[in-house]
Amino acid sequence: MAKYPTQLLPFWKGDGVQQIADASNPDAGPLTGAEYATVSRGSGVLKTTLTAIGTWVLGTFLAFTQTGVGAIARTILAKLFDLPVTPQDFGAVGDGSNDDTAAIRAAIATGKSVYFPKPNSFYRITDEIGPKFAGQILFTNCRLRGMIRNTTNDKPLAYFGDPTVSNGATPQAGMRGLTFFGNAATTRGIVLSTVNENGSAWTDASKDCSLHDVAVDFVGNGWALECYSWCNDIRNFTSYEGNKRGAIFAVDANQNNVSGLYVTGCAEQSLQVGAHPTSTRVSRGNSFRGVVVQQSGGADGVVVIADADNTTITGLYSESNNVKGAPRAVFVKDTARGTVINGVSHLSGGAVVIKNEGLGTSVDGVVSSNITGAIVENAGVGTLNLGTVEWMAGVTPSGVKFSDSSVGGRATFLDNIYSGLWTPTVTALTNVDAVTAFECQYSRVGNVITFSGQVNIDPTATGLTEIGMSLPVASNLIATRQAAGTYSSNSSTIKDGGAIYGDSTNKRLTFRHVAGSTSNLSFFFSGSYLVRT
Repeated sequence: MAKYPTQLLPFWKGDGVQQIADASNPDAGPLTGAEYATVSRGSGVLKTTLTAIGTWVLGTFLAFTQTGVGAIARTILAKLFDLPVTPQDFGAVGDGSNDDTAAIRAAIATGKSVYFPKPNSFYRITDEIGPKFAGQILFTNCRLRGMIRNTTNDKPLAYFGDPTVSNGATPQAGMRGLTFFGNAATTRGIVLSTVNENGSAWTDASKDCSLHDVAVDFVGNGWALECYSWCNDIRNFTSYEGNKRGAIFAVDANQNNVSGLYVTGCAEQSLQVGAHPTSTRVSRGNSFRGVVVQQSGGADGVVVIADADNTTITGLYSESNNVKGAPRAVFVKDTARGTVINGVSHLSGGAVVIKNEGLGTSVDGVVSSNITGAIVENAGVGTLNLGTVEWMAGVTPSGVKFSDSSVGGRATFLDNIYSGLWTPTVTALTNVDAVTAFECQYSRVGNVITFSGQVNIDPTATGLTEIGMSLPVASNLIATRQAAGTYSSNSSTIKDGGAIYGDSTNKRLTFRHVAGSTSNLSFFFSGSYLVRT
């Protein structure tokens, strides 16, 4: 079949109809440009010369001028080059069968923004397809789950930048609305990388990037989202199912703002801040608003914060995370400092909602149900500032609380409320052959420590007997009255007992009594002291 018609429309030249014999070579015809193209207009006929038609066509398509003051003339072709490219421009099919990786990468290689039209099925890829130029945006106008899928191998789904070159970082790049499926072997979902992360020789980071309305599922052997750079804007990121882990912010993850994070169905933790397995760097100032974690696991907890300063989580919803064996919803480890968790709703099951070992942690506005252990558990030596904690009717929580004000379950927590065990160091001071300490218990409310336990004392002779005992929490005692307590034996025949007071010289407790026999007796004691720095 000929590519061109053998004849064009007739033109009137005054002396009869003229025709071009071969439209593929119009210059070979008898037309001169002065001919008329006839156009019917009611009962009349308009006549326009070919020259006029050509002038109009060329003027329209070769000279485009934007409306507005200061606009300059540009060609239509130049205007078209302003528009985003699509994978279809480079041969993508989007039928779920053909491999569209090369076509998508070719579109990305233009450096322009890349628009993904809604595919007939999905875009099939076999390697990552992240943005590769600073400021480049990959986007779509539909939110279709699994729009881009790797069903074949373990390659990452999208890498911001090129890890194989030294200048491969892509600052200010972004994604809008794209959704990914991996498979059971997929090791990485979306990666925002930093200097030398994962062995790359980058001199910069993929920082100040944006992820809006992006979803990643079925990363069966890794994180759905890895953020190792700073100042990124992440909104409405979702991981619905099939991921081994949800999102990690670590290494150089500083001052990232996350608004809307929905992670469910992970085999392990849903969210981790800090504590990258190959880096000791501390992440700082990351903020999370509107976080949902549910039906996920994790040996330490569903949300883990470690090697991180000034992490803020506002509006956390946790549900049924004990289903996959998570011992708690949130674990703030002892390498975390200044963590703020505000507004927690926990529904259905588990032993602990929040465990804190961090320094300067603040927790407020916790609502919980069906907890078998402590709503908020403070362990180690970290400080904890607690606000209002509430539990639902019919639930009997355990844990340290102050001012239980309603049967329905509402308590106000104060600063420095925690409890623990300690085996004190004991010293024979006066008239003692042997002294043995046992594991004892203590609790703290504000700056007052209350303690109790057992100690066995074997006096050398009858008469004045003294021992020294270390403190569970260090205190700079300056007066004997800053510690007070009593102790007595449980003997049915010997009623020895005495007083406990502070030793300001050695910063410990002194036990003093008058022994009535030389028998080795068990003494049970209790008391309190002031914590002074």
